[in-house]
Amino acid sequence: MQTDISGIELAPRRHRLTVYLAGIGVNLAVASTAVLLLALVPPNTTAHRILAAVVLWAALPLTFPFMVSVPASHCEGEEFPVMHEIFDGAHGTRLEQASYTPDFMERFWRIGAEGFWKLERMQHYDEGDFPSYVAFRSGDWGHSLQLIEELRPAYEEEFGKITESGIGLHRVRVVERPVTPYIQWELNVLHVKQEYGEQVSVLEAERVASYEREEPLPELCVLGSEAVYVLDYTPAGAPDGATRFTQSDVVARSRAFLRELYAKGEGVEAYFPREIAHLETPDPGF
Repeated sequence: MQTDISGIELAPRRHRLTVYLAGIGVNLAVASTAVLLLALVPPNTTAHRILAAVVLWAALPLTFPFMVSVPASHCEGEEFPVMHEIFDGAHGTRLEQASYTPDFMERFWRIGAEGFWKLERMQHYDEGDFPSYVAFRSGDWGHSLQLIEELRPAYEEEFGKITESGIGLHRVRVVERPVTPYIQWELNVLHVKQEYGEQVSVLEAERVASYEREEPLPELCVLGSEAVYVLDYTPAGAPDGATRFTQSDVVARSRAFLRELYAKGEGVEAYFPREIAHLETPDPGF
């Protein structure tokens, strides 16, 4: 009898390993038992020949994994890049920016306890006409920080409504060294936001290097069990739509991955005063 494991290559890594190792374990047990019995059975007998055949039958499949060609990059610890691990085999829907925003908002308010999860990997975004960002880009750092402070009443109201709806907000912000001017500015914003309910985990770029052997981590946004968006940006960092996936397994794997990254990071409430608050005024001419 054979067990149907079709599609197992798309399952999370730990599930695939469980299935594959279980098969190897069974074969090893059968082969080992047959070898022990061979020592007890007289040679050149029917029983001896049957046991020898059993050893061959059980041991031969153990060589198969070593006959498969594996790319060198996959032999270094991560057998699949993250995009393959999460999305391989799934078909997404491409949304232009004008369609992405209403699609996001229509789904957001029904995501519930599974919450909102976002991964920010790029080190600069174009925040358009956001007042504090405009002041930052114009070189008026003091005014930029003042405008962030003036957002507190709006954040209190906005995040209060979200909290009352039972929605948790979680963001993973990857930070490269040296810290870019944009990251310095954004972490000032996120430090204020966390005071009103958004949970922000800061992850140094070296902590995600093992996931990026072939390509940088994607910009991801997960809405509960509703959908996951792979966000696109122009070369200048302006929003440029997204690809939406609604398959339940893809959404679950994406959410689990962001939870994993979130747990590896440090809360912005501890990271910001130690690593960012003391930095000199950034040069907006990046």
